[in-house]
Amino acid sequence: TRTLLDYTAAELKQSTLGKYMNSNALMEEVKIATLKWQRIPEEYWGNFKLALPSDAGTGAVKTALEMALVLNDRLTTLGLEELGWPAYKAMAKLCRLDWQEFPIESVIDDDSIFPIYQAGPMNTTGFVQAPDMVEERAKAAAAKNTWVLLDRAYPGFEFARLLHAESYDAVMRKSYELQIKPFLDQGVPFFLAIGPTKAFVTFALRPCGLLLVYFPGSSQLQEGTT
Repeated sequence: TRTLLDYTAAELKQSTLGKYMNSNALMEEVKIATLKWQRIPEEYWGNFKLALPSDAGTGAVKTALEMALVLNDRLTTLGLEELGWPAYKAMAKLCRLDWQEFPIESVIDDDSIFPIYQAGPMNTTGFVQAPDMVEERAKAAAAKNTWVLLDRAYPGFEFARLLHAESYDAVMRKSYELQIKPFLDQGVPFFLAIGPTKAFVTFALRPCGLLLVYFPGSSQLQEGTT
């Protein structure tokens, strides 16, 4: 339309020369900042890799699924918690995976199923797993040395009620101890998919997602690097 052409022409006249900004030079700095934000102890930092997928937390989850299929060609099914985020099912279809729902308070324990666990309040209901259940999930994954995906959509939100009396740092440490530490303690390889913000007005700027990948052993780390 004429209106659209006029707006396009005006935008072009106001634009200036730019340059492509490659994120590779900042990857280590961003990784360390992300690990600090998630309160992950420094002793583990060397075993993490960071990816910056497009499309915020959704992109982080989707990229984790694609990487999981490369690392484990036996995967056929995406394991989901009941009442979980509906977009998981669409992602499964895009990755040519079946999906299967499990009770919210359960362990997904099958070599052919890739589990997605909410590492914080559930998107749809706000439900937060009990510490014992998180421990069980970590132990089950460790027993079979299987990958899991921890969807960290709302870091620290499960303890937000404490902010009137405790610091943000204390809240994030509690969240780390509940949601992430059990998997590190058990030596579980995992993906940690993180949304950069919940200020949705900023999504117009197309923020990237943050995907941390934990490789417990040196051989797995080398494989992941390759």
